[in-house]
Amino acid sequence: MVPELKYNVVNYLTPPGDAFERSYKSVRSKEKRWLSDLEVKRLPEIEERSLLKKEWEQRKWMSRQFLNYLADKNPKRILEIGCGNGWYTHLVSSYCDQIVGLDITSEELEQAVRCFGNEHIAFVCSTDLRKLEPLQFDLIFFAGSLQYLEVNSEFWDQLNRLLDKTGEIHILETRFYDQSEVEDAKRRSKQYFKQLDEEVNYYHHLCWEDLPRDFELLYRPDWKIRLNRKRSTFPWIRIQNNSL
Repeated sequence: MVPELKYNVVNYLTPPGDAFERSYKSVRSKEKRWLSDLEVKRLPEIEERSLLKKEWEQRKWMSRQFLNYLADKNPKRILEIGCGNGWYTHLVSSYCDQIVGLDITSEELEQAVRCFGNEHIAFVCSTDLRKLEPLQFDLIFFAGSLQYLEVNSEFWDQLNRLLDKTGEIHILETRFYDQSEVEDAKRRSKQYFKQLDEEVNYYHHLCWEDLPRDFELLYRPDWKIRLNRKRSTFPWIRIQNNSL
């Protein structure tokens, strides 16, 4: 029996993923990405002097495109998987009746409740998608989080279980590789984490073949990003329920 979700608290459907959280926080802190409540509340705006200014300008640009899409689509219930500190969940909450922000990290979820808790957002800690009720979401999205998950046929089946018949999945801010590029990408990542003095085994290099067959590209980065550096360098992917 799935419990009714509550607001203004973290709903712990499973214990948090402690090993992942410790490693993830250590890496993010070294990258200067672990932010205070005040900084989180301002996202995607960030201080001009921040080393991450360019990255957040691109995230802001992409979030505007996504919000415009939601304004036309008018979904009722949305799920964000990998919501972290909740800034994106909060942005999207104005474009639907209810939204669930799901993650496996307790510290960021508690921060999300402090910064954005209200009667339209339920923040959930769960390492198991089966803890959520089926057929309840019009739209599921990932914003820079899919690369931290094991993507396989069972994973897509679980998402399909959560979507209603006309539901959609959207993937933002995740890099996808051709098969020929994967080994080199893994080598670069290993070198990067080694420079941070971290051993990371939770970051996955996803291939286009990992996606369901009939996915759509709603945005494809191309040469235009050289003319407008605020445009995202990541694709925007849509997967409709009938293609899962």
